[in-house]
Amino acid sequence: MVSGKACGMYLKKILLSDEMKIFLSLFFTYLLFAKYDGWNENSRLDLAMSIVDHGTLSIDSYHENTGDKAYHGGHYYSDKAPGTGILLAPVYLLYANTLGKDMQDDRWFLRLVFFSIVFLSSLSSALCAAVLYRFLRFFTKNRMTKLAVTYTFGLATISFQYATVLLGHAVSTLLILLAYYLVYEKADNLFLSGVLAGLSFLVDYTNIGFVIALFIFIFLRSMKQLLPFSLGVMVFIAVFFAYNACAFGSPFNISYMYVFNGIPEDGNVTATQMSLDTFIKPRFTDYWYSVPLRVLFYPYRGLFFYNPILIRGMLYLISQNSKLRLALVISFVILMYIYMRYISGIWWGGTAFGPRYLLPLVPFLCLYLVYPFESQKSSIRILTAALIILSFIFTLSGNQRWEQTVLAVDGTNSFTDWYDSHLLRYDYQYRNMLPLENPLFSFYIPQLLYIGPSSILIEMIFDVSLSPWLNMAVCVLIFLVIWGADIKKGIMDYWTRKHKSQDNAA
Repeated sequence: MVSGKACGMYLKKILLSDEMKIFLSLFFTYLLFAKYDGWNENSRLDLAMSIVDHGTLSIDSYHENTGDKAYHGGHYYSDKAPGTGILLAPVYLLYANTLGKDMQDDRWFLRLVFFSIVFLSSLSSALCAAVLYRFLRFFTKNRMTKLAVTYTFGLATISFQYATVLLGHAVSTLLILLAYYLVYEKADNLFLSGVLAGLSFLVDYTNIGFVIALFIFIFLRSMKQLLPFSLGVMVFIAVFFAYNACAFGSPFNISYMYVFNGIPEDGNVTATQMSLDTFIKPRFTDYWYSVPLRVLFYPYRGLFFYNPILIRGMLYLISQNSKLRLALVISFVILMYIYMRYISGIWWGGTAFGPRYLLPLVPFLCLYLVYPFESQKSSIRILTAALIILSFIFTLSGNQRWEQTVLAVDGTNSFTDWYDSHLLRYDYQYRNMLPLENPLFSFYIPQLLYIGPSSILIEMIFDVSLSPWLNMAVCVLIFLVIWGADIKKGIMDYWTRKHKSQDNAA
């Protein structure tokens, strides 16, 4: 029997651990910058509310609050992968039973969005940082390096932004990283790793690349380990097939095959209906050569343009042989992602900050930042620090309302019309490999300098306008409260070592 004293000591150890401090500091920071856009979040919440309130997958009762929907068999459905909506169902149930239901009150719905961000996006991203810190022990034993890399991921990459909005990317990134960590750590965790990988696919279909990559990684290690992992994956693949069959009449019909196109003047609802073969057929064939460069390097949503520190991670991923299998897997996922963006045509990911579908790659690239952090060359360490500062400023600037300037969306035309107008508008840029736009420099950075980072959802809920940079002051206070004792100890140790070196020199 475990004594109360032993339990207390164990609890204290957990609360004072680096992982807990990382989690708490990032979790409360993310909440300060929660934001709300509209259609995307509403589509996911509509599914959750329909499941809880009506016991159905159709969102007929709520569909008017979003244009992100599918239409099939006389009913409306969310056009998103169902995983986020399913995970939100218990969150909505808890919220509704605690604060009641008032669908007519805009602030009630805004509070629901904030509540959902708390328990889905912010929680997932903060946990993801803690898992990354644990994962880093396979790369280095240096505590300061692990902390530096973890906070680079949490504050100086697009992970910061997707922790503050109700999309599926934060939770899918946590699931993928945790699945990979379990495989990397111990062979006994393969079934659970498969379950997490399968759930990540249910949350975001583009994660199929990571699921396949995990199969490859396990295969390279031992074919015997494939069975438990495969069984775990099939748990949520079965849910995926069941959802498709119930909503769209076949296990192989997905929501994106029935995207809502609007209601013409004759009053008939229309949807883009495609066969599976048509859906997976590339639609960006005229400019296929530009997609890889644009999603990685170009000013409009390029990963390395928005987070230049990740270039260092990519360079060391390529050059380091000790983690070759991991490098091969990440390379495969990058190629799979580019193809998925190539399929959809909208390679930039709609309304977003940076390439949102690349978020699951970010923690893996951050693992390789260990090497420049621990380089013996001061020039490399200085360059790394400069790139982190630049990435942090770019990422912080995203705490505004996000743009989608390359696609003129309105309520009168179909998606096909929007997309065709986009191709017509930017045909010259595509064919000549020129940038489409540069929202970081033309919109986000000027907004940051003018009004500071915004706490959009908090201001909407309380109908207030916060003083510029007040949220950042609160963030600093949060970090001082959580890390204050460690900072004090570090300063004292520094002065002790300095005085000893002076005494020895004397």
